[in-house]
Amino acid sequence: MKSKLLASLLGFGMLMCAGNAFAGPECIGDVCGYNCMQYNGYTKCSRTPQGACLGYNGYLVCWDPEVRTWEQAECKGYNGDIACGYDCVGYNGQVACAQTPQGACAGYNGNVVCWDPPVRTHKKAECVTYNGHIACGFGCAYGNGRAKCSESPDGFCRYDNGTVKCWEP
Repeated sequence: MKSKLLASLLGFGMLMCAGNAFAGPECIGDVCGYNCMQYNGYTKCSRTPQGACLGYNGYLVCWDPEVRTWEQAECKGYNGDIACGYDCVGYNGQVACAQTPQGACAGYNGNVVCWDPPVRTHKKAECVTYNGHIACGFGCAYGNGRAKCSESPDGFCRYDNGTVKCWEP
């Protein structure tokens, strides 16, 4: 039993460590960094292990998060455009990403919206869509044609008596 549990834990550890965020720097020719990629005759690397690179539609793009994080960023190509960051969404010919791991994105009614918390938090934001509206933040609520979210991770919103009301601490 112990050996099966240990094997399971080791297997899980291998999966966790197999991501680019734990890989060491590398060099391709004269270009060195993390998550290196060659595309269309160019070579680029991100500066941090959590950065990301993407070759798409003739362009090679690398992006690094502004703040230190353990979360691995991503780059997404959609309809000829590239966006990099977190929680990336491609929708209706647009692509966008949040700039922090706690940010959130959504596409609805012809728009893509991304939102990042104004303060550092460990809580992940959310986006809700309702009746043509997109709202992003924390503790979201919707009703009667409206959607709202709190800007604070400790705040919340409620639908009450025909309106959406939010409380910000």
